[in-house]
Amino acid sequence: MTRRYVDFTDKVDNKDLKFRIYEPTLEDQRNANKARNEAFNDAISSKAPLRSQLTSRMRDNGTWTKEQDEQFEKLSREINDAEKKLAEGGFSLTEAKQLAIDVRRKRLERRSLLSEMSQLDNNTAEGQADNMAFNYLVSACTMVYNENGKEEKYFADLNDYLNRSTSDIAFSAATKLSSLIYGIGDDVEKTLPENKFLVDFGFATEDLKLVDGQGRLVDEEGRLINEDGHYIDEQGNLTDRDGNPVNEDGSFKVEFKGFLDDSGNVVMGKSKSEASVDEKVKVSEE
Repeated sequence: MTRRYVDFTDKVDNKDLKFRIYEPTLEDQRNANKARNEAFNDAISSKAPLRSQLTSRMRDNGTWTKEQDEQFEKLSREINDAEKKLAEGGFSLTEAKQLAIDVRRKRLERRSLLSEMSQLDNNTAEGQADNMAFNYLVSACTMVYNENGKEEKYFADLNDYLNRSTSDIAFSAATKLSSLIYGIGDDVEKTLPENKFLVDFGFATEDLKLVDGQGRLVDEEGRLINEDGHYIDEQGNLTDRDGNPVNEDGSFKVEFKGFLDDSGNVVMGKSKSEASVDEKVKVSEE
């Protein structure tokens, strides 16, 4: 059976190196379980809470409320119902497009709620144990190609990975491995029903960016945006969300008329007055 892998390139000491993340073998999984068991025992010894106690503790200290619980269940039902409706069809394409975009928003809301729960779960004994097992897998499955093109382990062992876990390479390796074994990442996003619909019917690009009928990038409300996500007009000039012209710093692109003092005279302000004087001097010199 062919072992799956993911490649990526990154810089180390100003040199581009090629990395390969392999799918864990059975031996890797066995060793990861050993790391998990050791971490679990250490966590219990340090009186870390069990996962079964998490929800009650969260409710006791107010970090997870009954309302959040209900909101999570509500979002899950709405997402499920929308997926079923998109699968069946039988209603207008415009309505279907809006439904798909709404599902996108709701999925993000649900993920936000899950993120709060996940952060607290990391403190449980099981959470600490699972994290250590994953750390072992990253250390064992990350390979690099040396100057001779030979493949070798990038991290010497688990401790080496832990010591370098804040580096860019470690972060990239962990992200790639998550995508490989847990189905997390852009490829999974493309398989979601709402995104498949948007791409299939020309409402989004292959990389899931929303577009209008002319293939121009737009936001969820159909307003034109550029590659950086800034609002633009039909000519590509920067605007605010309401279509008002703006400068690159986001300030409004209008002619400043000053203000009137109590005598009705126009007051331009210090910065504007100095700019005006500088301009007059420049013209005189020319």
